[in-house]
Amino acid sequence: MTRAMPYVSVATSLVPMAGVTLALKAETGVELADPLDGAAGRTAALDLGATWLLTPDITLSANLAAQQEWGLFDESIGRSVRMATLGARYAVSERFTYGARLSWSRHDDPGASYDKAGLALSLRGDF
Repeated sequence: MTRAMPYVSVATSLVPMAGVTLALKAETGVELADPLDGAAGRTAALDLGATWLLTPDITLSANLAAQQEWGLFDESIGRSVRMATLGARYAVSERFTYGARLSWSRHDDPGASYDKAGLALSLRGDF
């Protein structure tokens, strides 16, 4: 059971104007830890992100991502995840930052499909 698969990984970012960064990441690969068909899975992922430095203290971000896996030897089975996130970060000082992130994802597996939503609040401090 040997099969050669190409591996591709691309990442790029663009700064169209001061304070705004756009990023794109794409990758293909092989899943060996938890494959769909018991042998291996072929994977593909795409991630699009944007950050906006609204003020020196406030950063807004948005992200869209998709992941897909197909059985390497049985391509009729597959699973996918589609995600979207929105975030905000406020730097109180050089040492402390507050953050909030809202996320949504859609999971489609062979046995079940479901949505997942989340809200993450964070406090980061450097001592």
